[in-house]
Amino acid sequence: MGERTVEERLTHAIGVLAATRPDGKAREIVGVAQEAMDLISTRRRKLTAKGEELVEAFEQRYGRAPNGLERERIAQQATLLTRRAKSHTGETREQVLDRVDTTLRAEVAGGLAGVAEAALSAREPGGRPEPMRWSPQAVVETALADVQARLATWTRADLTAAINAALPDYLGVPDGTDVARLLDQLTDMGLRSAVALDTTRPGDALLPDELRLANGESVYQAPGAQLYATPEHVHTERALIAAVSADGAAAVPHLVARRFLDGLTETGIELGADQAAAVEGVLSSGARIESLVGPAGTGKSFVIGTLAKAWQDPELTGREGRVFGLATSQVATEVLAGEGLTARNVARWLATQERLSRRSPRPLTRTRQPRPGRAGAQTRTGRGGCTPGTWWWWTSRR
Repeated sequence: MGERTVEERLTHAIGVLAATRPDGKAREIVGVAQEAMDLISTRRRKLTAKGEELVEAFEQRYGRAPNGLERERIAQQATLLTRRAKSHTGETREQVLDRVDTTLRAEVAGGLAGVAEAALSAREPGGRPEPMRWSPQAVVETALADVQARLATWTRADLTAAINAALPDYLGVPDGTDVARLLDQLTDMGLRSAVALDTTRPGDALLPDELRLANGESVYQAPGAQLYATPEHVHTERALIAAVSADGAAAVPHLVARRFLDGLTETGIELGADQAAAVEGVLSSGARIESLVGPAGTGKSFVIGTLAKAWQDPELTGREGRVFGLATSQVATEVLAGEGLTARNVARWLATQERLSRRSPRPLTRTRQPRPGRAGAQTRTGRGGCTPGTWWWWTSRR
């Protein structure tokens, strides 16, 4: 709210406009050169360089790009590594301005005065721009989609930040009280379309009024700690849970699974105790979704390759099956292919499914007749991606 108020006041008073950066991570004054902003903070440049160095080291070690959580941890580590010891003397405002101006003059013509002139020159003709038109419903929907795409669960503050990012650059609301009221109203509107995930605490109905805040919440509840999610996200999670608990997929008896493992040993393929337990458990569970979790380098991909070999063995399953591997990166896709799976990265697979769904059905001609047994495998792959009727997820635990 403070940032939006400052931006609105600046635009109202002198006509300069703040806009969201192309990467969507922050808002900046229009007209200020990137070179000038980079020069203001040497820490920022050190932090970016150290973060890139740590990301590159991660990719070299694990053969893939870090996910969102891992990037956050890497950024925190980069922050700690580049943090300078605190000074107990500090700087006056005049000293800070002098330091910034000296730094800028070495690289940017005119120093701070030149930066100010560039920002003022970027104003619209006539000075102050007109307030931009916007739809509250569209802003709230955009914010909900944004916050849910980034976070599995989120708080009221997270939604308010997403709403502020979804609003146009200039609202024509220079008063801070009005800005706070507007953001609160839009946040309330968004929360009415969300699902509160925290259950009511035992005895909450018996709590006396003197132990409640003005909004009715308990004084023992951390402010702003309530977690939310969109109904669509909750529905998806429940569907996954239901799928995990559903059985009826292809399975083999434990005895048959152990005989398969013994056959691998006889051919010189040795599995660790945990790997053998995973293979036997997946083959005999009958679950439609399985999850293998383990640290990097423990052989999850090798286990998947072993499972694929089992499902494609007609002597083991009683029929000839086909296993299709999906991975979130091309590096992981190539790892699966190296284990004997027909594999695609998820983006390519989804693009193929989208392209196929747009095709109008056409009758098969003699020259397009599929080979015996091939059509069923393609249908099964298009619906689920793995045969016979089982999905596998395998992840790394740090």
